[in-house]
Amino acid sequence: MGNIPPDAIVTIKGVIVTSPLVLDDMGKGALFVEEPEGGAFSGIQLYLYDEVAAAWDAPVGSVVDLTGTYTEFYDNSQLTIKAVTDFSVTGEADVPAPAAVTSAAVATGSPDAEQWEGVLVQLTDAQVTNTTDVGPGKFQVDDAALISDYFIYPDNSFNVQ
Repeated sequence: MGNIPPDAIVTIKGVIVTSPLVLDDMGKGALFVEEPEGGAFSGIQLYLYDEVAAAWDAPVGSVVDLTGTYTEFYDNSQLTIKAVTDFSVTGEADVPAPAAVTSAAVATGSPDAEQWEGVLVQLTDAQVTNTTDVGPGKFQVDDAALISDYFIYPDNSFNVQ
């Protein structure tokens, strides 16, 4: 997505929804989108105002055009979508394949972590190393990457082994 200054108004076209919409207790929503080719710097989190979240009709695999305000929220890049007219669904597509990365590459503080923020990634041969000291709904692999249950629903088991 590139290098964008904070509070810039950004329009992106033809990105693919890669996660389900998750609502907070105030009706605001969050989800992720990614450019079709995938890879480094291709994804970003969307933060939807409540009226946008209520009107959101783009499940995973939808192709969307968006206009939003770029921000860094707790050091995480996101586009804030403020009005229902700021998004449109233009089609459907396959979700980009996850990028194969090491747990060290996506670990907090890693010099490579920023490029994978918001991108679908796959960690292969990762070993769970911490399930107790990292907070509820989280675990750590290879003493490096922190994994969260952000998009795990009650009907999908979350089993750390």
